[in-house]
Amino acid sequence: MSISPDPLSKSTRDRYSAALSLWVETLLKTGADLPHGTGLTDLFSSDQANLVLGRWSSAEAQAASTHYHYVTDLAALLARHGHAEEASYVAGLKNVLSRLKKGRAAGKAMRPKVRRWCEVLLRDPQKIALFDRQHLEYFRLAQEALTTAKVEEIDLRKLSDPGQMAALPDAKRSRAKHLLRRVRMFGVLAAYAAIALEGAPYRRQNILGVRHTGPKKTIFLHLSGPTPHAIVKFPNEEVKNGKSLTERGEELEPVTIQKRFEEDYGPEILKWYLREIRPLFPEADKTHCLFPPIEQAHATETGFLKATFDIWLAEGSAEIGLPLSSHNFRHGYCSIAINEGRVSMEDLAKIMGDTVAVVRKNYAWIDGKASVLAVQKNTARRRAEAAKARKGGTP
Repeated sequence: MSISPDPLSKSTRDRYSAALSLWVETLLKTGADLPHGTGLTDLFSSDQANLVLGRWSSAEAQAASTHYHYVTDLAALLARHGHAEEASYVAGLKNVLSRLKKGRAAGKAMRPKVRRWCEVLLRDPQKIALFDRQHLEYFRLAQEALTTAKVEEIDLRKLSDPGQMAALPDAKRSRAKHLLRRVRMFGVLAAYAAIALEGAPYRRQNILGVRHTGPKKTIFLHLSGPTPHAIVKFPNEEVKNGKSLTERGEELEPVTIQKRFEEDYGPEILKWYLREIRPLFPEADKTHCLFPPIEQAHATETGFLKATFDIWLAEGSAEIGLPLSSHNFRHGYCSIAINEGRVSMEDLAKIMGDTVAVVRKNYAWIDGKASVLAVQKNTARRRAEAAKARKGGTP
């Protein structure tokens, strides 16, 4: 058996693990007898594949696009370990089973629910303005909580140690935990949004895993001196569409976060985050990630837990009056950029690392709506001019 010499990125390992876990879990639920062997091929006979994918075809727990990506990952995993026959069989089912074909189509276009969210956002200028400055709102709320803790003589840095927190009397411990959570939550959201809004709308897994120290940095911080700035650069192997970028002979362009206009505070927020917020995570010194985990850092590349971030983003964004998810965050950014008419789809594709065709498939509806509105306005203008002419120039 030949194994690919190329090491897998953490995100790829996580995807393979999730897909393999669901495959085994589904096999168990079908009541099938698990094989006695421990190799990959023991789990991927044609009969077992039919059982699992038959169950997935009627499942509602995961989206069809999720199952499609899981099958793609499992086929790649099998091929990586030299099991070409099994990989070919599993991959071939993507072109046969209706649910997997539906999942493939869903993965190529914006979901209707997300599109409706973007449409509502684009109809409200106040919401658009709030979207663009949300990192400043999170920063403000984190600062308010820090100030409150200081006034109440609650040393959050000391109490970020679970042992110190546990030693407090019940009432004060409850208050301290509340303030510590708010400071951490809004501090993380402020730094995350600063990278996404003043840098680029990278996917959640990339921002949460961004590394500012160690041998594999993906964010280079130059926050002192007359022109503070940060440079974000992800290698192709760490981004979702990295394979297609490599096949096209391209790479994701580095992005610089710096103060270009008066309302740009990205470098300032990142500097503040490193000074005030990151030290509130006990495992911060054990990971190279800018966003350390709340609990144990199992490795030097362990970042903030995605599930916890989703909860914090939902709660924090709702508090500022802009409920969103990490997925909506990315689509909201792109929708606003296109709707304003100041960014071409070609430019947006470059910063997203996508092809122009993919960007157009997701956001062509914005141009379509603009075209319809332009025709309506032109028709209304002609109608008004004709009415004015009939009345001899009288309004």
